[in-house]
Amino acid sequence: MLFGQKSMNVYIRILFFSFAVILFKPDFSYARPTVEEIEEFIFEQRKLNKTPDLIKKFGTDFTELFLSSTDLSGVNLSGANLREASLYGANLSNANLSKVNLIESDLTSANLNGADFSYTDLTNCDIRESTAENTNFRHSKLKNVSFFNSKLNKADFYKANLENIKLHGSELKGVNFNEANMYGADLKESNLERANFADAYLESSDFQGARAFYTNFKSADMTGALISRAKFYKANLSNTQITDTIAYYSIFQSSDMSESDLSRSNFSGSNIKSVNLRKAIANKTDFTGANLEDSNLLFLQAVESEFKSANMTRTKLAGANLEKSSFYETILRLSDLTNANLKAVNFDKTDLRSVNLKDSDLRQAAIWNSDLIGAKFDNSNLQGANVRYSNFAKTDISNSNLKNMLLFSTMGLETRIKELQELGVFTSVKDIEKALQEKKDLSYMNMEDLDLTGINLSGANLSYGLFEKTNFTDAILNQVNFKGADLSRANLEKATIQMANFEDAILNRTYMRGSKLDKANFTNADLRGAELWRSSLVGANFTNTNLEGTNLIQSNLYKAQFVNTRMHRTDTSGAILYKATLKDVRGITKNSLEQIIVRTKVKPKLN
Repeated sequence: MLFGQKSMNVYIRILFFSFAVILFKPDFSYARPTVEEIEEFIFEQRKLNKTPDLIKKFGTDFTELFLSSTDLSGVNLSGANLREASLYGANLSNANLSKVNLIESDLTSANLNGADFSYTDLTNCDIRESTAENTNFRHSKLKNVSFFNSKLNKADFYKANLENIKLHGSELKGVNFNEANMYGADLKESNLERANFADAYLESSDFQGARAFYTNFKSADMTGALISRAKFYKANLSNTQITDTIAYYSIFQSSDMSESDLSRSNFSGSNIKSVNLRKAIANKTDFTGANLEDSNLLFLQAVESEFKSANMTRTKLAGANLEKSSFYETILRLSDLTNANLKAVNFDKTDLRSVNLKDSDLRQAAIWNSDLIGAKFDNSNLQGANVRYSNFAKTDISNSNLKNMLLFSTMGLETRIKELQELGVFTSVKDIEKALQEKKDLSYMNMEDLDLTGINLSGANLSYGLFEKTNFTDAILNQVNFKGADLSRANLEKATIQMANFEDAILNRTYMRGSKLDKANFTNADLRGAELWRSSLVGANFTNTNLEGTNLIQSNLYKAQFVNTRMHRTDTSGAILYKATLKDVRGITKNSLEQIIVRTKVKPKLN
C-alpha cells in the first residue's frame, strides 16, 4: 500500500473540505454595475413595492460611477463605496447612505431630503445648490465640503466633522449642529434661524452677514470668529467663548450672553440693546459706539475695555469690575453702578447724570469734563481720583472717601471747597506741595495730564500713582518713590530725579531728555521706547529692566548696572559706559554686546 490507514484518512478529509469550499463558497466578487443595470433593478423593485437594496444586488463597489440625474430615492446604499462618483442632480431623497464612502464625489444640485448620511465620509464633496432638508448627517465627515446656496433646513449634523465647510448663503433653519466640529466654517449670508450650535466648535468660522434669530449657541467655542454685520436677535449665546472675535456693526439685541467670555473682541458699532451679559467676561474688549442701552451687565468683568461713545443708558452694572476701562463720551445716564470696581477708569466727557455710584470703588479714577448732576456717591471711594471741569450740581460726595482726591475747576461744589479740603481734597497744585511739606502720603494718586512744571516733590511717596502725559519739565524729584507708578508718555525733560526709585514702574515712551537720574533705581521697570538722550544716569540700576527701543544716545552711564537687562534695539551711541556692569544682557547680538563691553573699559575724555 502506498498510504497507511491514517494517511489515507487525512487525504480523504482534505479532498472533502476542498470540494466543500468549491461548492459552497459565497460569491462576493460582484462586478461594478452599469447605470442601466441599476436603473432597471430599481424599476423592478418599485413595481414590487420593495426597497431597492443595491448593496445586496450589486455589492459595495460604485466608485467613479456616472449617476447624474438618476432617481435613487429610497434605495439602500449603506456601506457602499461611491468615491469620486458623479451624482449631479441625482434624487437621493430618503435613501440609506449611512457609512458610505463619498469622498470627492459630485452631489451638485442633488436632492438629499430625508436621506441618511450618518457616519458617512463626504470629505471634499461638492454639494452646491442642493437640498438636504431633514437629512441625517450625524457623526459624518464633511471636511472641506461645499454647500454654497443650499437648503438644509432641519438637517442633523450632530457631532459631525464640518471643518472648513462652505455654507455661504445657505438656508439652515432649525439645523442641529450640536457638538459639531466647524473650525473655519463659512456661514456668510446664511439663514441660521432657530439652528442649534450648542457645544459646537466654531473657532475661526465666518458669520459675516448671517441671520441668526432665536439661534442657540450655548457653550459653543467661537474664538476668533468673524461676526461683523450679522444679526443675532434673541440668540442664546450664554456660556459661549467669543474671544478674539470681530463682531462690529452686528445686532445682538435681546440676546442672552450671560457668563460668556468676550475678551479681546471688537463689538464697535454693534446693537447690544437689552442684552443679558450677567457675569460675562469682556476684558480688553472694544465696545466703541455700541448701543448697550437697558442691558444687564451685573457682575460683568470688563477690565481695560473701551466704551468710547457707547450708549449705556439705564444699564445694570452693579458689582461690575470695570477697572482701567475708558468711557470717553459715553452715555451712562440713569445707570446702576452700585458696588462697582471703577479703579483708574477714565470718565472723560461722560454723561453720568443720575447715576448710582453707591459703594463703588473710584480710586484713581479720572473724571474730566463730565456731567454728574444728581449722581449718588453714598459711601463711595474717591481716594486719589482726578476730577476736573465736571458738573457736580445736586450731587453730594461728602460722605465718601476723598483722601488725596484732585478737584480742579469743578462746578456745583464751589461753596464747599473749604469743607472738602478738610476732608483731604486737593483743589490746586499748591495743595499738593503743602501736603508734601506736612509729610502726607501721596501714593496711589491720579495726576494724569497735569502740568507740574518746576514743582518740587523731593522725597515724596508717589508709588503706584498714575502720571500718564503728566508734565514734570524742570521739576525737582530727588529721592521720589515712583515704585509701581505709570509714567507712560510723561514729560520729565531736564528734571532732577536723583536717587529716585522707579522699581516696577512703567515708563513707556516717557520723555526724559537731559534729566539728572544719577543713582536712580529702575529694577524691573519697563522703559520701552523711553527718551533719555543726554541724560545723566551715573550709577543707575537697570536690573531686569526692559530697555527695548530706548534712546540712551550721549547719556552718561558711568558705573550703571545692566543685569539681566533687555536691550533689543537700545541705542547707546556716544554714551559714556565707563565701568558699567553688563551681565546676562538679553535681546542683543553677541557682536554688539562685545562692542559695548569694550566701551566699559574706555575712560571718557574730560572736556
